[in-house]
Amino acid sequence: NVQFINEQEVKEEDDKEDVIVRAKSYFLQPMKIEEAITRMEALGHDFFLYLDKEDDLISVVYIRHEGGYGVIQAENPIA
Repeated sequence: NVQFINEQEVKEEDDKEDVIVRAKSYFLQPMKIEEAITRMEALGHDFFLYLDKEDDLISVVYIRHEGGYGVIQAENPIA
């Protein structure tokens, strides 16, 4: 069971499991995977959510622990 609570509540209730402490939303920018990797690295993140410019699929590029990158794509394109 996942719950959304604010950071103050997390500090007061450290024994809770599966707690979302931060939620973000933003406009998906259309780009190629190479640009997504560049932006991910520039931000210092382990993953980056974007709209694949070539096939209009919501995609996540991520750094693999074994080295290199991986990508996860939604199977249905954005209408």
